[in-house]
Amino acid sequence: MGIRLFEASLVKEKFALLIAKLHHAGLLIDYINDTIVRSPFFDCFEKNDIDDFMTLSFESITKEVFKKEVIYDSSLNYVDDYYWAGLSVMNVMMNLGIPLKRILIIMPLKEAVGAFEVFHQMHPARFLEHYLELESGRSALKALRNEAGLSIPEIGYLTGIKTPILNVYNSSNSALLGGSFSNLTKLSVLFGVPVDAFRKESNFAPFSQYILHSKAFEPILIDGILGYFKIKEGASFVAVDRYLEEKETKALLKDRKVIVDLSNPFGIIRVSSNRICRKYLPDEGFRFIYKAAISKLKAQTDDLIF
Repeated sequence: MGIRLFEASLVKEKFALLIAKLHHAGLLIDYINDTIVRSPFFDCFEKNDIDDFMTLSFESITKEVFKKEVIYDSSLNYVDDYYWAGLSVMNVMMNLGIPLKRILIIMPLKEAVGAFEVFHQMHPARFLEHYLELESGRSALKALRNEAGLSIPEIGYLTGIKTPILNVYNSSNSALLGGSFSNLTKLSVLFGVPVDAFRKESNFAPFSQYILHSKAFEPILIDGILGYFKIKEGASFVAVDRYLEEKETKALLKDRKVIVDLSNPFGIIRVSSNRICRKYLPDEGFRFIYKAAISKLKAQTDDLIF
């Protein structure tokens, strides 16, 4: 069985529809936002484990996470300003590499919905620019502090973090994100948000078939697979993207050290102790390679990737 991958466009669609459906079900937008920020269920993105998010029904997520039983009417059109807000938040996470929960701390869903009239007819990149302006001028700590009604001295008393340090965190988001792991952990515990919300860059690696099969991605994937299995640099290899019968495998390995298998599941095929040995790239290994590739591809273009 290969690595289970969900197309980025489908992930965005699921999240956007969830926000719109929750709103139609009568849930307040502030409650929706707070639940996403604080529920362990939505840690799935930073864990790169979105199977439950993608496979559970909207009704199940609403009941288990948002504590409301509802049966959604599939005949209704849920594409509205709430849907657009959810889609825009996903665009920020995937294209800017910012943790979902920090996005919703800096720019709550209510604010994203309010931006619909201004931005919905513009290129999605304009909303990304808008978010970056917000992040550069706002501190996640200040947003959390205002929500909780806590002063800097009170936070210092509750966490043991010195007031001058908290003042810097409170005034600058970049300073907060560069804080020590110990301090960030104390703040995450105090405010009930995961420490991953304070990461500079999201762990989430959105997937795209277009990228996977692009000429630019293939050499990065091959290098990553060879490196993961510690194949020496300069070793002879051939890359294939289909299943090989044993006879063909032996023929290819006659003059080469290794075959790089690009047919999911990804991996290598080589001879070990006079036997043909197949080793498969685990999910976390692929995602690490894929995320590194995305960073390289983003650096090569000014346009949106996802």
